[in-house]
Amino acid sequence: MDTNESRLLKRCAAIAVSSWSDALDELGIDGVLQGISQRSGSGRMCGFAVTARQLSGRLGDFEKSDFAVGRLVDATGPARC
Repeated sequence: MDTNESRLLKRCAAIAVSSWSDALDELGIDGVLQGISQRSGSGRMCGFAVTARQLSGRLGDFEKSDFAVGRLVDATGPARC
């Protein structure tokens, strides 16, 4: 890998996965994830709905840790509903 590729990868690593996903959606690029097969079940699921507030901003307005999906999932536990 050359130096330019290394720099590009470092810059890309600083961007949250959800931001990449949103950008691809806005550009209309579908089917980026391919070859992921279902491991069990019928492909349906259900559960209680939880509202999450979204804040928008420009690139760099938020820390990468602000996109920790696990914290969002933990915040929806039974004790908090």
